[in-house]
Amino acid sequence: MMGKITKGEDFLFNQVYEYVLNRIECKEWKQHEKLPSIRQLALEFKIHRLTVLKAYKLLKSQNKIYVKDKVGYFVQSMDTRPEESGDP
Repeated sequence: MMGKITKGEDFLFNQVYEYVLNRIECKEWKQHEKLPSIRQLALEFKIHRLTVLKAYKLLKSQNKIYVKDKVGYFVQSMDTRPEESGDP
């Protein structure tokens, strides 16, 4: 059985998701611009870091943002996807 998400957690997650998505869609945050860190957004919203991470992971799965390891999250280009480096 999957874990149950309470309405409060779901609401917070959606708030973060919509906040980031709206800023990307209205071009407040430009292509390849670095997004606020997970810690920074968690402090801003006064929520747990995992809630922000969940929103970022969903945005990444929708190709709205991408991640650079140990650097942060960035706005995805609308015309191209970043190259995935699968092989070293």
